[in-house]
Amino acid sequence: MWKYEKKLEYPVNIKKKDLKRKTYHNAYCKGKWGDSRNYHISINSSVLGIEKTIDYLESFIKAKYELNG
Repeated sequence: MWKYEKKLEYPVNIKKKDLKRKTYHNAYCKGKWGDSRNYHISINSSVLGIEKTIDYLESFIKAKYELNG
């Protein structure tokens, strides 16, 4: 159902982007970057693989919206 594209980036570019995100987040948000209490769900996609992780997330989102209307 979901389509995704792999975009290749150099690890250095990813680390720079992550640092910018973290800095921005910590400056403007209450919770600190990476604090698991700020997340609804965290998944290691290597356990299920990409396709099954997508299916899992889709069912999680549907269930959440059913509960919250």
